[in-house]
Amino acid sequence: MADFRQLALAFVLDDDQAKLTSIARKAASDSQRTLARHRVHDVTNIYTEIQTAAANTNPVARWVEAVQPWMPGSNDDEVMQDGQDAPDWTARAKGNGPPQSYRTCADSSSAGIPITNARFPEQRYPQAEPRTTSACIASNLSSVKLLVAFFGAMFDVDHKAGIKASATALSRIIAMKSFQPQSGYDIIQKVCTLKDDFPRQVSKTRLVVYELLRSLITDAAVASDLQYRDGASGFMNDLLHLCQLERDPDCLMVWFDILRFFMKEFSPSQEMLEEVYGSFKAYFPITLPRASQSIVTPDELKLQLRKCFCATDRLAPLALPFLIGKLDQGDGVTVNVKVDVLRTIRACIEDYSRPEQSVTPYVNRIWGSLKYEVRNGEIEDTIWATLEVLKAVTSRLKGDELRDYTLTVTRDCVNDLSNPTYTAAAGRLLISVLSANPSAFLLMVAPALTHIKENLRHPKSPLHDQDLLKILRIILETRLLLTGVHMADQDRADFAAVDSVFKTLYNDVYKKAVEVGSTTDASYDDVKLSTEAVQGAGALVCQRVVTATSHESQTQGYLLLPEGTCAEICGVLFSISSQPRDETTRSTGSDELVNEAIRALQRSIQAYPWGFRPLVERGVAIIRKSYSDPCPESVAMIQRLCSTLAYVGYLDLRQCPANGMRNFVCLSRALATELLVAIDVKADPAVWSALAAGIHSAALYFNDACMELAPQEGLMTAQDYWLSGLVDKFPELNTIGATTNEEADSRDQLLVVPEAQRRVSDAIAVAELRNDGLLITLYVCRLLYRRATKPLEVHPQSGKKALDLSDDFTGADQSAEYRYLHQLSKLVDFVVYQIGSAGLSSPQMETYFLSLFRDDFICVPSSAPGGQQTAEDKDSWNWLALGPLNALSFGILKSLRPSGVTRLYDVGVAQQILLNGTSSISSQSDAMVLPVARAIMAALANKYKLEGVSDLMATLEQHLRSALKQAGTGSTPEDRRSGLEQTLTIFTLAGGLLRRCTGKQTQGLLQLLREAPNDRTAGYRLAQGLEIVVAPQTYLTKGSGAVEKPLWMQKVYIDLVKPMIGSAVGASQEVQDPLIKANFSISVLQMVKHMRFSIYEDDSNKIVRIAISVAQTMGTGPDAKAAVEVLKNILVEAPEQAQDHIRSLITVCTSLFSSRAASTQARPEWLPRDYAGSTDDPEIEAGCGKLALEIVGGLPRMFESRYLLAYAPQVQRELCMACGHRVRDVRRTARLARAAWLDVK
Repeated sequence: MADFRQLALAFVLDDDQAKLTSIARKAASDSQRTLARHRVHDVTNIYTEIQTAAANTNPVARWVEAVQPWMPGSNDDEVMQDGQDAPDWTARAKGNGPPQSYRTCADSSSAGIPITNARFPEQRYPQAEPRTTSACIASNLSSVKLLVAFFGAMFDVDHKAGIKASATALSRIIAMKSFQPQSGYDIIQKVCTLKDDFPRQVSKTRLVVYELLRSLITDAAVASDLQYRDGASGFMNDLLHLCQLERDPDCLMVWFDILRFFMKEFSPSQEMLEEVYGSFKAYFPITLPRASQSIVTPDELKLQLRKCFCATDRLAPLALPFLIGKLDQGDGVTVNVKVDVLRTIRACIEDYSRPEQSVTPYVNRIWGSLKYEVRNGEIEDTIWATLEVLKAVTSRLKGDELRDYTLTVTRDCVNDLSNPTYTAAAGRLLISVLSANPSAFLLMVAPALTHIKENLRHPKSPLHDQDLLKILRIILETRLLLTGVHMADQDRADFAAVDSVFKTLYNDVYKKAVEVGSTTDASYDDVKLSTEAVQGAGALVCQRVVTATSHESQTQGYLLLPEGTCAEICGVLFSISSQPRDETTRSTGSDELVNEAIRALQRSIQAYPWGFRPLVERGVAIIRKSYSDPCPESVAMIQRLCSTLAYVGYLDLRQCPANGMRNFVCLSRALATELLVAIDVKADPAVWSALAAGIHSAALYFNDACMELAPQEGLMTAQDYWLSGLVDKFPELNTIGATTNEEADSRDQLLVVPEAQRRVSDAIAVAELRNDGLLITLYVCRLLYRRATKPLEVHPQSGKKALDLSDDFTGADQSAEYRYLHQLSKLVDFVVYQIGSAGLSSPQMETYFLSLFRDDFICVPSSAPGGQQTAEDKDSWNWLALGPLNALSFGILKSLRPSGVTRLYDVGVAQQILLNGTSSISSQSDAMVLPVARAIMAALANKYKLEGVSDLMATLEQHLRSALKQAGTGSTPEDRRSGLEQTLTIFTLAGGLLRRCTGKQTQGLLQLLREAPNDRTAGYRLAQGLEIVVAPQTYLTKGSGAVEKPLWMQKVYIDLVKPMIGSAVGASQEVQDPLIKANFSISVLQMVKHMRFSIYEDDSNKIVRIAISVAQTMGTGPDAKAAVEVLKNILVEAPEQAQDHIRSLITVCTSLFSSRAASTQARPEWLPRDYAGSTDDPEIEAGCGKLALEIVGGLPRMFESRYLLAYAPQVQRELCMACGHRVRDVRRTARLARAAWLDVK
């Protein structure tokens, strides 16, 4: 058997914690292999001996005896002197090590838990299956008691070195299954022997002790033993004395939790409860010192202390008078303390059980004290906290107590309603109490409304009037909320008794106040009053009768107001919403009135959907009058009316899907019909655009309403039957434009909008509802597309059937007509995208792309062999993409899925469009047609594997080669311009292609792109045009169905931009002409500005030099703007790249925001006069100046002052002058930059 005294000495002398941990792990294992001879060999034998000892030898006891010489109070204290008279506290603390390590290793090695001497988990670990009697000695009751006694002795005899270690060990021991609850009392008593030495321990040691105490007291078995032993009084007295001076936040969090648990679970005597209450009351109010290093926040600490106050309702006689007394101290209480007190009172009221005994006795005192916090209060935080307390009090009262309390509140508040000074405060007090529950509402609402109406008859001031209306509106909102909560049947029946006071509110109160806002000569006070009144009127329409049985849904209840009153309110609100706006109305605040009226009207239609049809009729009449007798505000008026009707008709489909569909069909039909009428009477095309935008808004709102219900993938619709099936389902659609060709005197029939009669089941699937809405919009688009086009039996160029703009487009206002076409295009694009996302496989949109919905005239070709059409079909589709109709066709193509584009290639139409669009003979000069044609070709190139068609790729490369040659060497300026436009068209196509593919099939095209700037004549324009290859395009995003490979931009940089960088910096022997190098520099900057820094990071140093060179050479203009954009991005990501160029940076930036420097800047001799002349565009000039100032202003933050000090005087002078720039944003940026440079010293 091992000599434990020698082993203990070896353990105490060892300082290597890692070795001790490793040896402890090995000692607890089953292996008994011989260890190498070293100093810890004997220590390992401690654990081996303990584990393998016989059952009757009690090795734990022998170990305790062995370490006794190192324990305080032993006779050998004088032997352990390290100096003159100081005991070796480290050695003493290590005397606890072997038992701790043994407990950890033995328990962990058997239970599969990581071994550590410093971490004692709180959870109870499963006990290992015993292999031998001696191997499970840790489970022996006598051993655990001996360990408890051993570690507990440390609290009595050693108050310096061993407290934390002993507390940690005990925390681990009490988590064991073999721990006896009776030992909990012994541990608490041992801890209490620290007495006055406990506050002297460091906070981390105290925290471990607190955690130990909490573990004991919250353990059910230990708590039961403590209560049985001494009634929970003795040990808590000792703990209160031990912890009375605690100040550490972390320790207080645990201590307050202990007190809360004790008061809630131990049922202490009243005397003991008062002592505990006194211990935590002394901390109130509590906060953290500013120098505190604790991770505990002030709010967490306040909340933990608050839990003590509301731990048990037995504290009510102590806590509530104390807290109310704190409030009554007056101005001596700060806002934060007052809020804390109020929140504590609220917590107590909400958490105390038996409110009849704990809350009711203090109701009058609470009301008498707190009402003045609102009546005379000025701090919103305090007022809100007070109102929450009053609401909590109301929610805890019942029966006679509630009736008496509400009577008191009503009596005190209604008198203040007549005093303008206290009206708002009285209203807040009333609402806080009556909104607590339905019972309080029923008791208070009738007298409150009576006094409000009485005071509204004799208001003391306009503000008094507004305050009263606001109180009334909030009462209405409260009724809406309360009618939706669960209530007793008696309360439901009582609601009918007070309904009469609500039914007359409109005629008695709101009618006059609302109507005054609809007059043109309303004053500022009238408008403000009406603004409040329309909100209340909207809430009044939403009121419903409360049914007598609770199982019925309130959404199915009847409206409280008669239908005539609801219709009247909706009509007045619409009159306000449709008011014309000018500077006079804006100065009186009418904008706010109109906005609130629209919101109130939308709420009203949600509750009263039958009121929408009359509004549409009135809106159509106003629209008709506006364009029949036009004025400068006509178009703006129509736009506002259409958007207002679309918003008002937007309903929450959760309540009734049928109502939402009816409103959508009604409005869509009315606006579409009116649009066709406007076209018939030759109204301004701007009116067409406004009406088309209204249809778009209605479709957007209805689709959003469906999407809020998360529809599943839609039902598949057969292509051949969607049109006829839709008309059968919605017969109202057949009436759109049915009388548009009749005489003017019969057109008045169109002003009558038939209500949708379709039977829509409220249980209809949301997906089907959404699909119906999309198909209805598609039907309207079909009508409008057919109206915008006319058939041509023989096209002038192809000699085949084609389409052209209808005769309605006279060209008198060509820009307005094109805006209408683009508005139609946006509408169709929305429908095509949503149909694709909804999962509708049909109708096949590529068919409508080819026919523009005139499929009865334009025959869709069948699949061509190899996707190639015959020579006679060469120009048969030019009208579709290269003429004025391309705006309409692009609307369908933009969001068309790649599968649909594939079918266009299958029939050979897409190839023909690409070839004809990039050839020189079909180049477009129309500035409105050309951008759309380019977008169509880019989309076609992106959504199909174009690189796989080798013949087509070769032809496109040949077209680009010819266009580059023509742009540079054309015989006439017109030829060169034509070549340049053709080149830019192919650049756009390449942008779509390269987003999807940058493989070997595109290398020929990339080579031509790289050579484009290498031309003295057209190189500059081509260099700028290369930007379109990488610039973001709305029609080339994933949202529109475009294909974007994840690394396409990186590949374009490697294949296209990086070779150009070498040419720009003169690394290429073929490019030494400074003009050509400038071209390459511009192309690099125009593309790099659209790339992330990580893409070009490796070449950032070269790009910095290129950007500085371009900005110095070109002067203010688009090229300099691109240069400073790139410089700013690099400086933000890697400022060290520009450290060697600070002087050049400052010079360049100064020249861009200083008008004096720009006027004296000389152009290089090798730069032609007509090459990139300085722009006169004020927007570009302001953009350059702002970016330059941002760079200069950021230099002091990026670089140390020693790098900038030499330039500070010059920069500060220039910044001072820039502060007077004519553009506001530039002035603001200059002031910020100037402030930053003041710190350069």
